[in-house]
Amino acid sequence: MIIRERIFIRETVSSAMHARLEAIGKGKSHGYELKADSRQFTEVKKRLAHDHPLEKLLRNPNPVFDLADMLELSSQWLDATGNAIFLKVRNGFGDVSELWLLPALSFIIEKGADELPAYYTFFSDECKTFCR
Repeated sequence: MIIRERIFIRETVSSAMHARLEAIGKGKSHGYELKADSRQFTEVKKRLAHDHPLEKLLRNPNPVFDLADMLELSSQWLDATGNAIFLKVRNGFGDVSELWLLPALSFIIEKGADELPAYYTFFSDECKTFCR
């Protein structure tokens, strides 16, 4: 009887997590212009134009994943490890051209004296990425 209850609980939790992940992936993300002298949105939110670089990046963050897939995966990694880090890939002009979710086990977080993250140490496969 106890084994059946445990299996039922695992299946229920798994189903709930799956439903939440699907809901996260169905959300729409858009960029909005902030008021220049404030951290608040302007009273009339001004959505960025469809052809704005941020809007393009949100629609198609990289050649493999769309934003919905990346949000689902990042949510899974946050649930499992507590971390999800996006790598910004820049083009020759220095503009962000791609976003990639780094594997949750490809880095460690080094804490500072205040116990907050101070550094990220990344594990490499002999692959180097210029960061700024």
